[in-house]
Amino acid sequence: MMSPSASSDSVYKILIVDDDIHTRSALVRLLSEKAVVSAASGAYEALDILGQGRFDAVLTDYKMPERDGVWLLAQVRSLHPAVRRFLISGLLPSNVEQLVEGGLVHKAVDRTWPRDEILSLVGS
Repeated sequence: MMSPSASSDSVYKILIVDDDIHTRSALVRLLSEKAVVSAASGAYEALDILGQGRFDAVLTDYKMPERDGVWLLAQVRSLHPAVRRFLISGLLPSNVEQLVEGGLVHKAVDRTWPRDEILSLVGS
């Protein structure tokens, strides 16, 4: 699902991954203000989408049914190391600080963060 924005290579491109359609749709609407946004409902779909084009960032939920967001971000780091990796969830893993310090996650944010703080992830 692409936003109606222009999709030149100079435009920031982000992939949102969340199994909850309402959260995914809300994040797509919000981040479409500043980026070209694609969306996936799970980790395997996200990897397929990432293989089809250039992305600047992946913003994923932590808790998902097939594979969690940490697993997905490890795959992204391995396959697409230049892509920025963000974890956003109402329930972050207990070792989130180590994930950030170790470079797997560029930033982890609680889903309840204010709108402006989530928007600040685009282009960061």
